Amino acid sequence: MRALIVEDDRVKAGWIEQVFSDRNWAFDWVDCASSCLDKLRKESYDILILDLMIPWESGELEDFPDSRNSSIVIAEIGAGTCLVPGYVVGITQSEIVRDQCQEIFAASGWIILGYEGGIDWRKLFAER
Repeated sequence: MRALIVEDDRVKAGWIEQVFSDRNWAFDWVDCASSCLDKLRKESYDILILDLMIPWESGELEDFPDSRNSSIVIAEIGAGTCLVPGYVVGITQSEIVRDQCQEIFAASGWIILGYEGGIDWRKLFAER
């Protein structure tokens, strides 16, 4: 099984990666929307873990995380310009962002997990 993790916070990405490592899954990690699309255009994944607040480009000082960037990823998947992952899970700390993106995720049968302070992300993904 293969996973693509899109998370701009390296600590959170490490928590998620640990879940897949424990299951002996192969995974790739990227920290921005453009790198995510590059990966999805070339490689097939069983699951995409997509932070909903990500920058467009990695390392650009004025490129702040924005839910519009993850929406572009979802639109590209829906348009068939990428290899479609078997499953997509959105993650976010923001209830507002979760509410904004819920409809597009639900339409495809995907879910959004809300991160709450104090929740162990390993358990969050291990239970799914």
